[in-house]
Amino acid sequence: MNIQNPRKSLRWRLTQVAAAGVIGACFVLAGCTRTPQEKEARYLEAGKRQLEKKDYPRAIIQFRNASRAMPKDAEPYYQLALAYMARKEWQATVANLKRALSLNANHQQAKLKLAELMATSGNKEILEGAQKSIQQVLTASPDNVDALDALAVTEWKLDKWQDAEKHLEQAFKKQPGHLKSTLWLAQVKMWRKDYSGAEEILKKTAEQKPPVAAPVLALAEFYFVTGKNAEGEKQLHRSLEIDPKFGPALEILGLY
Repeated sequence: MNIQNPRKSLRWRLTQVAAAGVIGACFVLAGCTRTPQEKEARYLEAGKRQLEKKDYPRAIIQFRNASRAMPKDAEPYYQLALAYMARKEWQATVANLKRALSLNANHQQAKLKLAELMATSGNKEILEGAQKSIQQVLTASPDNVDALDALAVTEWKLDKWQDAEKHLEQAFKKQPGHLKSTLWLAQVKMWRKDYSGAEEILKKTAEQKPPVAAPVLALAEFYFVTGKNAEGEKQLHRSLEIDPKFGPALEILGLY
């Protein structure tokens, strides 16, 4: 019978434990070693999740981490701008949009967001600059409904209401369920005293499938404004049938 030397046996076990530790460390290191692109993607994904939860401070931290991982990529700065915009920190919003565009002049979303902010100005030169930027976005992406809306708003403020109505009509045809386009177009038609046209647009959007509470409430508000209170109450209650916890509808219900 062979009897192992206790020292050799112990040495063998220690060698195996050490080898296992080295192998384990290699796996850990391999898991932790990521490319800058992978790190950026991970941080961006985490930041977007926080943004959806409206946890803006944590979202900002994640987007900053993404910008450190890939300092020459525009996307982290665009996402930072969205987080600051949600907090109504306009100076930081504009600074990050400009930073994104300095890194990638063709970042269409950043260009559009910056133009939308410019469109809130009352300065004619700034509005004309916004109009030019939005037209560039539409050249690259003709079906961009948000860009058509922004262009219409800019044209309206430049007293080009016919052009504004034309672009809102285009947006409405491309995406009838888009509430922003619907509300602007209805407002333009009401300004022109075309109440039947405004009603038709609002009704079409309110009848989308599956039903959504916000367009139905917009139709209710139209009826209240035009003195059709019975129809307004009907649509108001319909919006609450769709979403019983819809805050804006509950607020209006308390007034009637």
